[in-house]
Amino acid sequence: MQKKDFTFDEETGEYQGTFDGFEVIIDEDDMCSKTLKTVEKITNLYSQKENDILDYLFQDDSFKSFYSAFTKEEVKEKLHKPQIKFFEDDGVLSWVEHDMDDHIIDLEFEGALKEFSYVTIDG
Repeated sequence: MQKKDFTFDEETGEYQGTFDGFEVIIDEDDMCSKTLKTVEKITNLYSQKENDILDYLFQDDSFKSFYSAFTKEEVKEKLHKPQIKFFEDDGVLSWVEHDMDDHIIDLEFEGALKEFSYVTIDG
C-alpha cells in the first residue's frame, strides 16, 4: 500500500482507495508511511480480529438495542467489510452498506485494532 495507490479528494481533503475489499480513507494531514503501514496491518488483521469486534459490538447497549434479534454469526455474515478511516493513531471502522438495515455502524479503535473504544449507530 502506497500513497500513489490512493486518489486525493480536494473537496474533503482525504485520500481514498480500495484494498482487499476495504474502502480506506486517510486525512491529508495523516498521510505518511507510518499510517500506510498501520492501515495495511489493519486490513491484514481484520479477519483475525473479527470475533473480537463482534464481541465488542454485542457488549454495546446501543448496538444491542438495534440488533438484538441477530446472532453473532448472522451479524458476521451481514456486516461485510467495513470502510476504514484512519487518523494518526486511531481510526473508525464504518459499516455503511450492510444487510441488517439502513443505519451506519461506527466502531472507534486505537492502533492496528488493538483496542476498541466507542460504538455509534447513525442514519
